[in-house]
Amino acid sequence: MTIVVPDLPVPVELRLSPHAERADEACRAFLREHALARGPAAEDYLRRTRFGALVGGMYPDANPSELARVAEWMGAWSIMDDQLERIAPREQPSVVARLCAAIASWLDSPGSGPLGRALYQVWQRIAATASEVWQRRLRSEFRRHLDGCAWEADQVRAGGVPRLRDYLRWRPLFFGAHVALALGEYAEGRELPPAAVGDPLLDRVATIGVELMIISNDLLSADIEAEQGALNLVTIVAAEQRCSRQQSAYRLAEAYERRLAAYRVAYEDLRTHCEGLPQAGSAAVLAYARAPLIWTRGQIAWSTGNPRYSADRAAFYSAIPDHLAGVVAELAELG
Repeated sequence: MTIVVPDLPVPVELRLSPHAERADEACRAFLREHALARGPAAEDYLRRTRFGALVGGMYPDANPSELARVAEWMGAWSIMDDQLERIAPREQPSVVARLCAAIASWLDSPGSGPLGRALYQVWQRIAATASEVWQRRLRSEFRRHLDGCAWEADQVRAGGVPRLRDYLRWRPLFFGAHVALALGEYAEGRELPPAAVGDPLLDRVATIGVELMIISNDLLSADIEAEQGALNLVTIVAAEQRCSRQQSAYRLAEAYERRLAAYRVAYEDLRTHCEGLPQAGSAAVLAYARAPLIWTRGQIAWSTGNPRYSADRAAFYSAIPDHLAGVVAELAELG
């Protein structure tokens, strides 16, 4: 059953980076260069996905070169993530663990296939202008993202519906929320001061902000993920609270508004705290704290009418070769 997605308030202005089109061109050229997308159908995939608009709405204050690198990352990562989401539940946990370990290694050395080479190259381009401290944090978050993907695969393979509290624990990881926030630091050239990492006030704002990102994304993708048998908040809340999927959607929208109110309070507490910090560090901390709302506004705008969130999603993806199937085959040959 198709649900009506409630309107979600996002108290920030929708802005699109003036460099979005340049980033889109860079992403398309990068995916062609690495043969991740080939032929007319693949060109249609790239044109309609609008990776430049995606990163341009999520990171409207990004520098032009950095936004292009983030678009390239997003293009390669989205193919990896989509294919991992489909292939992992079909494989045994040991195979999934080896596959995730292989993907994690692509930040250090290129894999033998197109996808591994692409992720390695774009990471090298990003790392070239990022601090060592930030690089370590991004690597850690990328590994945690893959841990989350393995958990998601286990749940889908087992069938049934996971408990809401377990899903909320793991969803930020397989969603890649903290990778996305860290990429915002890189894109804007405004890394968090090391002393701010782990700060309880900032962590509270970021945690609530990630919840807003997750609720909005799961509402937008609820129908297509129900069709595919993927995990989604709408289905989980409907099962746990014994209500219809539409009722679940409305309840999630209400939960979103409650968390938005909590976010505002937490942000004000953080802003007051930052008044005593050096200006540069304070600006970076507050930018990071605002990032989930800006990301959510951009995500909602980009998702509207995008084929990734429509019934032709499977046909849309068929334009992309199954790169991860090749990786699994190589791992099997190695024994």
